[in-house]
Amino acid sequence: MMLLPVLEILLRAIFKTGISGSSAIVQHLTLVVGMLGGAIAARDGRLLALSPAQTLLKGKAKLAAQIFSGGFAAAISLFLCLSSLGYVKAVKPLGKILVYGVPVWVIQLVLPIGFGLVALRLIWRAPEAWKAAHDPGRGRHRRGARLLGAGHAG
Repeated sequence: MMLLPVLEILLRAIFKTGISGSSAIVQHLTLVVGMLGGAIAARDGRLLALSPAQTLLKGKAKLAAQIFSGGFAAAISLFLCLSSLGYVKAVKPLGKILVYGVPVWVIQLVLPIGFGLVALRLIWRAPEAWKAAHDPGRGRHRRGARLLGAGHAG
């Protein structure tokens, strides 16, 4: 992403020409990279929290906060997924082209896909908090054993 503006500057300085639509390309690449980063952060359970409350809480209060915040984040992500899908559907008939014949709506599909992935991954991770809330013995040690294949029946 950084290479494109630098190349644009060099081309304009040396050859008095540039890359058609380079700023629009960089803007949309930023969108793609941001959504990809959010999906990866959700996969790894490393989404940013707006409050440090979970780090201050212990025991059942911490589990309750994790369940509530995970459910709330999943609901917001699902809402953003549906809203961005509606946006893409509204933009598609306009027929706008980003550059080189690529329709704008094709690149903007990254929004509902990204928010959908975040929502699904938050929902996927929710059972870990529920299991821990109902069976405190199922902490990290048990999860680590599952990853290594220990205790896996058939």
